[in-house]
Amino acid sequence: MSKHTKTRRVTDNLPCELTDEERLRFADDLAEATQQAEQAKLNKQSAMQQQNTEIKLAEARRERLANIVASKIEYRDVLVDVVTDYDNDRFTRTRHDTGEILEDRKLTDDEKQATIFDVETVDAPAEKVEELNEKPDESDEL
Repeated sequence: MSKHTKTRRVTDNLPCELTDEERLRFADDLAEATQQAEQAKLNKQSAMQQQNTEIKLAEARRERLANIVASKIEYRDVLVDVVTDYDNDRFTRTRHDTGEILEDRKLTDDEKQATIFDVETVDAPAEKVEELNEKPDESDEL
């Protein structure tokens, strides 16, 4: 080497032909990367569906509450006393909590055909009817 020559070693990114072993390794890596990408897409779709479901549930709740506020009414399960009075030919439904009469009408022809159970209820001794009326109702304790 001459005095005016400078030599140094550097790294350049150059094309290199793959060996069979390297090609197989890259093929395996490619298959794994493809699976990961597909799984990520599925996870994204699933997450979006979950978010959409949560949004719909929240909007439905908001709509239900808005209707309650606007109408000042909420439908609830309320105990109702149902009386079929065969002697007076009347059918009556009365709210247990307020005493409000919800329905008071004549018996229909079908209702007039008393079943054995209904006849026994109508003919029950007064003490038994009073006992049933005095018995506390489980739902009143809530």
